[in-house]
Amino acid sequence: MMLLTGLRAHVWQRFSAWYLMGYFPLAVWYWWQTPTESVVDIQMALTNGLFLWPSLLAFALLMVHAWVGLRDVLLDYLPRKTLQAGLWVWALVWLLVLANGVFLMVRLVSPQ
Repeated sequence: MMLLTGLRAHVWQRFSAWYLMGYFPLAVWYWWQTPTESVVDIQMALTNGLFLWPSLLAFALLMVHAWVGLRDVLLDYLPRKTLQAGLWVWALVWLLVLANGVFLMVRLVSPQ
């Protein structure tokens, strides 16, 4: 099992921060330029390969970035007894957020 500890976690967090810092302005610009007058227009914009794959990568890196940051906060400020329980609860929350995001993407991409 590969754990994100020390330098490896730091590198992942820095990489995700740089990617997200470039992705979000470009995503806002993309949505600003894309016509979205109907649901079909939105579905076509979401299924465009130039937007879909970078968005999925951004979502995954956002999860990694949040996990590393909050895991470090938990490690620094939680007592050792409750640390493991806190990490499991936090992992469960992010697993539910990830499942919800996948469900939403499948519903938006699949034809009605």
